[in-house]
Amino acid sequence: MNRLALAQRVAAALDADDLPATAALLDPAVVYGIGDRVLRGPDAVCASYAESAAWGAANLDQVTYDSAVSLAPDGTAVLAFVDHLRVGEHRHTYRCEQVLGFTDSPPLRVATLTHRELPGEREALLAWFATVGVTPR
Repeated sequence: MNRLALAQRVAAALDADDLPATAALLDPAVVYGIGDRVLRGPDAVCASYAESAAWGAANLDQVTYDSAVSLAPDGTAVLAFVDHLRVGEHRHTYRCEQVLGFTDSPPLRVATLTHRELPGEREALLAWFATVGVTPR
């Protein structure tokens, strides 16, 4: 499996909320940078994804995920995530990216994940939450 195929499998597993499949694609020493937090290991990384999914299920009427994957010139992969959110008749689309780094030796696994906010997306999401009466996590 090459880097693009691995990144596509990660994206598909995350889109499907398949955390066991996600964990199997991560290096045991994986590091996930999200905001000012650093999570280490597949269990911590997948717990973060599970917390987000649980929050969405508890606070929103519908959440669906899409993603696209591309390889960067530096050998990392960029996962472009699109979350489609709904509360009642109010809809919002939130976009962000995660940059994946890979192990240098076999087996090929994801060694690093870095969450990247896109300009204006977080602000628009928070404004939408306020409009629909949802308290952000």
